[in-house]
Amino acid sequence: MEQMTLQARARLIGGQLASFLRQFATPNHLADEPLQLDRIRATADAINARIPADFTEQSIVERLERAFRHILSTHKHQGWPSVAVFVEAMDYVAKDSKSSIPIFSDIFSEDGTIDPLRVAANRIRNGRPVGEAYLHGAQAQRLIEEYGITRAQLSAYRLGA
Repeated sequence: MEQMTLQARARLIGGQLASFLRQFATPNHLADEPLQLDRIRATADAINARIPADFTEQSIVERLERAFRHILSTHKHQGWPSVAVFVEAMDYVAKDSKSSIPIFSDIFSEDGTIDPLRVAANRIRNGRPVGEAYLHGAQAQRLIEEYGITRAQLSAYRLGA
């Protein structure tokens, strides 16, 4: 999985943050647009510092959405949340992510049982480790033919990339 550059991460986070802040009243002390941009950059930098470097764009957006939902449920003012509120929300979401077990609705076969190949395919798509048995032989071939995994994805795993 390809990592995002620092600039791309900053643009993504800044854009998501600016969109989120539109639902709040702009504080009087940030009436000038340059001051607003400075606050957004400072907040985006603080958020970026709390997102693991190996996160994909999708993972970053999902983490931000969870943090924003947390802020909406706890923020008690009409004005922009402070940088500290965003930092607390990011820390809360990170802690919550570590303690929860991910549940995927698409890991089940048609008969309702967990399909190990679907699990492996999801793990590969998300850059998570898989067992060697899924990288070679019949199981690797089934991942390609039935689950949409590419040869390039498997090759990267075989090389330990």
